[in-house]
Amino acid sequence: MRTDDEPDQSRCKIVQALASTPDSSFMQESLASLNAEAIAYMQSSRHLDAIVTYGKLNRKLLKNNLTHAQLYACYNNQAGAYLHLHLYEEALQFAEAARQLAEAALKRTPKAFLSYVKSYSRKANALIGLERYREASLIAEQGLKLDPFNLDLKQASEEATQGILKDLLSGKGREILALPNAEPTQRITYHPHSVSLHKIKTENMLPNKLLTPFQAESDHHVRDTYNYMTVQTDIAMPKRQLKIVEDSVRQSAWATAIKDSVRAIMAEDKDCRVLDLAAGAGLHAMVAMDAGAHHVSAVERWLYLSLACKESLTMNGFAEDRFKVVYKRPTDLSLKQDVPILCNLLLCDVLDEGTPLADNMFIPLSQPMEVWHFDMLSPPEESDHRTLDVTFNRDGKLNAVVFWYELRLTQDIVISTGPIGVGSGMTSLGPAVQYLAGEMLVERGSVMPLLASHNTVRMRFDIEQAEYLHLAKPDATFPAMHFSMLADQSRNHAYHAAIARVIKKKKVSAGDAHVVDLGTGSGLLAMMAATAGADTVLACDLHESLCKVARQNIAANGLSKRVSVVQRDIGLLQRGREVRALGANVAIADMFDAGLMGHNFLYLLEAAKKNVLQPGCAVVPCAASLYAMGINIETQTVGEYDLSGLNKYRWDKDYESCQLDELSHACLTKPCKVFEYFFERERKGRGRDNIVKLDVIAEGMMNAVAFWFDLHLDEEESLCSGPSYIMLGGAFKPLAKSPCMQSAPATEAATAQVADSPPSYPPSSAAMDSAHPHAFSLVEEHLTVGSDAAGMVQCEAKDANHHARKVASKEFSSKQGSLAAVLDVVAPTALVGTLHDGKPNDNASRAQNSAGAIDSLHIPATAFAGARADWVFKLGHMGLGYYPDAQAGDSATACKGYTCWSTNPPSPPQNNCTSCVEASATKSDAGDSGTVPTSHVSCAESAGKIFKREGSSAGQNAEGAALEAEMHTATAELKKQGGQEETADQAGKECDNGHYWGQALQYLGSCVQVTPGKKVMLLARRDGAQIRFSLRAGTGSPVAIAPWKEEWGGGASVENPHLQRVHYCELLELLMRVRSNRFPSIEEDMKMVQANCGSLLLDPAVLAQVYHEMVVLEQIHRSQE
Repeated sequence: MRTDDEPDQSRCKIVQALASTPDSSFMQESLASLNAEAIAYMQSSRHLDAIVTYGKLNRKLLKNNLTHAQLYACYNNQAGAYLHLHLYEEALQFAEAARQLAEAALKRTPKAFLSYVKSYSRKANALIGLERYREASLIAEQGLKLDPFNLDLKQASEEATQGILKDLLSGKGREILALPNAEPTQRITYHPHSVSLHKIKTENMLPNKLLTPFQAESDHHVRDTYNYMTVQTDIAMPKRQLKIVEDSVRQSAWATAIKDSVRAIMAEDKDCRVLDLAAGAGLHAMVAMDAGAHHVSAVERWLYLSLACKESLTMNGFAEDRFKVVYKRPTDLSLKQDVPILCNLLLCDVLDEGTPLADNMFIPLSQPMEVWHFDMLSPPEESDHRTLDVTFNRDGKLNAVVFWYELRLTQDIVISTGPIGVGSGMTSLGPAVQYLAGEMLVERGSVMPLLASHNTVRMRFDIEQAEYLHLAKPDATFPAMHFSMLADQSRNHAYHAAIARVIKKKKVSAGDAHVVDLGTGSGLLAMMAATAGADTVLACDLHESLCKVARQNIAANGLSKRVSVVQRDIGLLQRGREVRALGANVAIADMFDAGLMGHNFLYLLEAAKKNVLQPGCAVVPCAASLYAMGINIETQTVGEYDLSGLNKYRWDKDYESCQLDELSHACLTKPCKVFEYFFERERKGRGRDNIVKLDVIAEGMMNAVAFWFDLHLDEEESLCSGPSYIMLGGAFKPLAKSPCMQSAPATEAATAQVADSPPSYPPSSAAMDSAHPHAFSLVEEHLTVGSDAAGMVQCEAKDANHHARKVASKEFSSKQGSLAAVLDVVAPTALVGTLHDGKPNDNASRAQNSAGAIDSLHIPATAFAGARADWVFKLGHMGLGYYPDAQAGDSATACKGYTCWSTNPPSPPQNNCTSCVEASATKSDAGDSGTVPTSHVSCAESAGKIFKREGSSAGQNAEGAALEAEMHTATAELKKQGGQEETADQAGKECDNGHYWGQALQYLGSCVQVTPGKKVMLLARRDGAQIRFSLRAGTGSPVAIAPWKEEWGGGASVENPHLQRVHYCELLELLMRVRSNRFPSIEEDMKMVQANCGSLLLDPAVLAQVYHEMVVLEQIHRSQE
């Protein structure tokens, strides 16, 4: 038992021993003999005598001005001896001296490497003894980067992590972020034209001097980066516009606000002349002209959106003398040259899309409060800041601020991007999330000052004088998908069970289990293997920050002795270096994207088998099956306007990730197995090419292929990444729910209802009068992990929230039994039969009671074929088709497609599940006053085959006569499929499909009209990490594609200029900046562009995505491997 005065006693003994030893007694001895004598003392545990001997050696070195090539070894030994005597300050001093000498010696010889690593271990243990745990953790992390298998460093990392946690529990060890004093209010100005941009510091992300587009285009330091960002945003905006125009809540509010504004101007006997500063696809301009506007100047900052705007206006028959499309920045407009006449109505739909947060992805810690009020008729020209006293109403861990705004379009129409807005069906706008500098504990009733600042183009929130549990380090390279991966609870539990079974079998058959985790990420699967009984686990990843997070998680869970983390390319792992000489006999991995092979898993697995895995090794997952089906997904009309010209911007040669449950689409064929991969190679899967024949089940124009996979973890466990209406084995669920399909086009009934009724929940922004940004509840991000991974710092609600919505929706629907058609919906439709206290409301009850009198009437149909008076399209007891509307005499309800607009919103549900919260947000959710109407929820049921809304081609092509003709065929088809689903073993197995992978969607180069009962042939080809589908040559008609994707051929002199424009910027950035080491890091340029995003008129979402991609590529190409 060590006492507190033992270190002082040891110091006194050392000083006395050195003072009593004359120089003549050891000056004649060599350095080697003194070192050997000290080592002998240490081996016999006489550490005090060893330190005295090393003291003699140090005195000889100093007096005779001597040195030695391996002096670092002596210093390391001295540090070790001091550690044994608990003299931590002296140990720290000699460990640092040994580290510096060993680092210098490494330039001469690699023999110093072991001592170099040992110096980190000595230093970390000295810091732990001094209770400086955070510094010890950093030193141990640095040492483990050099030697991931060093047990002393692993032990030091665990002790340091446990020490940090103990300090935090006792209220010690918190970090303080030194924030500068708030600057006084300053007028926002611009940098002089002659300033050198590389001298501008970007530490302040809220600058008072802003860059102009002219400066960014002219300065050679940032010009290429800015041009690259401009081009990338240009080609991304048309596809994002599709999401905006299909948001019927937003567009309905815009249409109403524009019509009211035009009528108000015309009522004063004036001509309405409109200036639309963000014309987009031209929808607002068309609404204004139909409302009576004399002329519209449609200004669009992005090239391809301006082309789409001109095309839409022309396609819808508007005379060219009534509009003018201008491709320019709004700040560069000039009268007469760009805007031919003075305008008296300004439209400005320039809004950030935000983050649609699910209710269970954050924990509110305070009530909402108003932060700013801006008058858009006189916008601010000065920066501003204010301090808000935030009172917390619950205990929790604070790490982020959620804020949103309310926009008043006209006097009667207001739009909120907060929780109520998202809950009412808003799909293209949402609240914003800003993470704080770290995380801190807060108590109920405590008050904390929140500093809110803005510089007219950007906002920021900070906590002053805070004690943080941990300070977060921003890392643009960090892959956000890992937050969604950790939130996927069903996936985590399935992996845990499968890994435990495989390791148990391997230990029975081979006697031991040595595991390699390929692409470890957070280290979750590696920890699962360690807790399942694996003898050793190697966790491998190429990303530096992920490796650091994995080490922290493993140390926090006390598994460092069995789990080693290596930062290395999987294909370069070697036996005897990272993996034991005999190799590993179990491999685990989750390196899959929506298309299964997008991360080159097959290639990396083969490389690992060749280099480090034993023959016959077990692999989790052991196999995968890929399924595909033909679908129709396109935009035809929005309201009464033809916007089909936007469809050309959908096409791409590569597939994209999506959530089919959130897209309006029509399933035209049955799913079919395309590829099968056996990762353990016990069976041989299909090759790179495969021809599949899809059975057509609905008439329509097939222009895309959706595909997903079943991941077979072992013989007992499988996961399906398909949409919610698909089971394992690629079969439709017998009573599949219609997926949540984004924003049906605004119908005339919808527009009329919004226009004629009081403004219930206003959706989007139009002619803006005022704005009310809110700083909502300081929140604690809530992310539970299905394991003991406790050290994962921060979490990204944006990427995890879809999975949480899906899980909550499944739990909700499973609790309601007979009302399984209630959806996790974001479409603006009123619920017919809204749940209230777990029971149908009055309207639903009346519908159910009257159903028996009319259920003999039924018109079978395989797809929705347009609205029928007094009929409802649904899946009833007689199959899919049209049934009499039981509510036709009860309420004024207009039904069109799957959209039901009700003039009498039902009461909000009382049960506190996520779906109910999203379906009807109460006023307490956002602190609003007044009555908040219930959000609209679709109640249409389907057979899992046709999921589409009005306006898509499949529904428009089928007429009433065609329904009668297809009656017998449809009924037989439904019965046939129902029988297959009941008898199939694998296909009949229900599964939780709400996994983070999502589905893959590829648009075909040709579209083909398909007819039920026929087959359509597809060629599937695996090309590297990509899987591509195409129709048979000569089948169908080519689809229109974006201008920059058309290849003319014939060399650069005659190539498509749009193609050249995009490729030139890509080559310039990728080859000159990213792949070469001759330029400074591109991250500095990207930070500057990000800080000035508003003044440069760039899109924040596209900027963040491109920023991440560029720094990741730079990190990969500049790594040593």
